[in-house]
Amino acid sequence: MKVFLCPGGFLHTDFLKAIEGLEQISVEGILTSSNDKSSEWSSSKTGFNTWTKSGLIKEDKNNRATPYHSDYEEVLFNILNDPRAHYLMERVCSTGIFAGYESVFNHSIKIEIAVWNSLSILWETKPDRIIVPSTPHSLTWFFVRTAELMGVEVLITAESPLKWKFWVVKGMDEQTPLEIERETRNNQNEVKVKDYIKKIRSTYDKAIPEFERIPLERFRNKEGSLMGELRTTFEESGGRRKLSKLRSAIEKREMLKLYNSLTSGFQIPGKYIVYFLHFQPERTTLPEAGEFVQHWLAIRFLSESLPEGVKLVVREHPSTFRNHFTKRTRDPKLYNSLMELRNVVLAPIRLSPFELIDRSIATSTCTGTVGMESVLRGKPVIVFGPAQYRGLKSVLRVKTMKQVQSAIDQIMNNTVSTSEDELFEYLNWVDRNSFEHDCGPFFSIRAMREALKMENSYLGDNQINAGVTHVQK
Repeated sequence: MKVFLCPGGFLHTDFLKAIEGLEQISVEGILTSSNDKSSEWSSSKTGFNTWTKSGLIKEDKNNRATPYHSDYEEVLFNILNDPRAHYLMERVCSTGIFAGYESVFNHSIKIEIAVWNSLSILWETKPDRIIVPSTPHSLTWFFVRTAELMGVEVLITAESPLKWKFWVVKGMDEQTPLEIERETRNNQNEVKVKDYIKKIRSTYDKAIPEFERIPLERFRNKEGSLMGELRTTFEESGGRRKLSKLRSAIEKREMLKLYNSLTSGFQIPGKYIVYFLHFQPERTTLPEAGEFVQHWLAIRFLSESLPEGVKLVVREHPSTFRNHFTKRTRDPKLYNSLMELRNVVLAPIRLSPFELIDRSIATSTCTGTVGMESVLRGKPVIVFGPAQYRGLKSVLRVKTMKQVQSAIDQIMNNTVSTSEDELFEYLNWVDRNSFEHDCGPFFSIRAMREALKMENSYLGDNQINAGVTHVQK
């Protein structure tokens, strides 16, 4: 098996543990995030053929056409016609105080070069499989997407619906979980699953995810603390980064004031579906939400599909005003336009998401963990992306307006539900086919090892049977 690895933040030392004893595996290449020759992933230290992400968008006069370039036009226009390509290029290249000089015209050149160079790398290495430790959401996406369109299998070690475990999924867009052969689960595992269900069904202060608890405590249960941000900016940042963070802090404060003013008179409607915005730009929407990376589109679909008398409540993600902020992803135009939709209302950030879930008809998100929380609290969910928990009956994956309308009809007619037995059976299945974090909070050596050695990938009975669309070689 010839594999190509895009390690991201996965450490080389952990990779050596994952690949230990797998003699049938040949590592043909590495696409690393670092340009530093002293990096732990440099070819001088690993012995692997290594390329860098920044090199992916640089023209090289020695990069001549290869036999793989016979598919160049089809792959290129597929990627150019994918809106995520332009969102991602802006995310990566349009940063700092001089970001305004970047444009979609310049980004299109970089996209073309990335595709051309990716085809050259693929021809040189000819991998059977691309492995990434999480969905690429930087320049790596262009290489992996090119490989996928050329028919190369892509496996990702992704977070499972059980947040302390990782599993292996196939394809960047469908992320179909793969079954593995595991020993029979034990009583301790069952207890842990039951405790997780009990925790999510308790109060929000007990169930709040760690990634939200930490910034909540750091900001002392407040959002947009201008003085606090100014203090950390001048203590930790230097040079141009100081100016960029200072501007971000001021813009964030102004946006928070606007959002609070638009939600000041909020009252929970009688009947409503609640849509939870994501923190952006991040992996869970860019690229995982596909065409719905811009929340406006998902909200428009929902708004137009709701029957009379049913509202759409939209709640901002607290991290929008606790993490780094940019008006490129949150602008007054979004909030003001939402308020112009006939049946949309904005909910205060401090309102408990569990209260909004419990009093709703249903919830909606792209891929967020709030969807799993909703199912565990007895509410159906409409998801606009490959949410890892979509194998549950009460989770409805949608991609078109017609599918949204159908999903809402099912919800209004009470034909969507997951029984306790089905829920527990599903989570047991997840547990059997996943591995606990064993190298920090974001990665699993055992899941990586499984992705490396897996010979025949096949689908689980509880999952959506959807393959990856690619150009067949």
